[in-house]
Amino acid sequence: MTFRDVMRRDPLTVTSDASAEMARRLMDDNRIHHLPVVDGDQLAGIWVATESGEVVLLGPERLREASPDAAVVDVVGMMLADDTVVAMSEGGPTGILTRADVLDLVRKGLAARRTETPPPLVLRLVGPAGGGKTTLLLGTIGRLSRCNVGVIEANPDPPEDRLPARVSGASVAYAPAAHWRKGFREAIEHMHGVDVILVEDRDQPAAAGVGLGEDVQVIVVPAADVATVDVASLVDAQAVVVTKPDEVIGFDGETARAQLRSTNPNLAVFVIGLGDEDRGMRTWQTWLGARLLQHRR
Repeated sequence: MTFRDVMRRDPLTVTSDASAEMARRLMDDNRIHHLPVVDGDQLAGIWVATESGEVVLLGPERLREASPDAAVVDVVGMMLADDTVVAMSEGGPTGILTRADVLDLVRKGLAARRTETPPPLVLRLVGPAGGGKTTLLLGTIGRLSRCNVGVIEANPDPPEDRLPARVSGASVAYAPAAHWRKGFREAIEHMHGVDVILVEDRDQPAAAGVGLGEDVQVIVVPAADVATVDVASLVDAQAVVVTKPDEVIGFDGETARAQLRSTNPNLAVFVIGLGDEDRGMRTWQTWLGARLLQHRR
């Protein structure tokens, strides 16, 4: 963005013989507070209206000049020392920017930002058939009761096996093409007014791959299959959820975590058993909440 994009164009000017009365009358008639003084093609000063209604004449040392094509950030930087920057081109002033103008731009920018809807946090669940993706998804929806949640099912399930259009208040969309980057992006774009999108990808081995555009890639694997996970691929994942630990006699969660983190020490690993009160599910919920807060900043 350049000075030209934000300046007030073709500012009203006076010559150096203008009186304070003339300057005030011109300011009142045109509802302006700054009136540059020009001698020939040079800036000689500026009349400024004060809060008391008086007008004062400031010398040229209180002004800065800049090209209309100067970067806005540079022009604003000039205002750290001076009140007004005047665009000079073709032998005279072509625009003006004051501190009041900059503050107005900031206020408008902040107001626009407050009204913008932040993008949703998108999680993609990857794992084999029967690994617990759907169970994890349903349990997670229940844990996100304070959020608007959307679900995208990329598995091409037959109609009789599909989730209903709404589950625990979350809208569900079926999009088999979401298994690929273009379809994934289009499915996400069709989800409106949600804070979190959970994408259940089609059944595949428990291994992380190149992302499709999600914020968090989650590998879902039953405890019995932890030893078969392609650990080297997990450098591209943010989390692994180990399900069904109760089905493996003597399952050691800490050993599983150490194995899964061997190539990615920052990987979040959760061991989640049956039941809403499972400690692993509560830890998973806390982690998701932290990711959502971080995403919104």
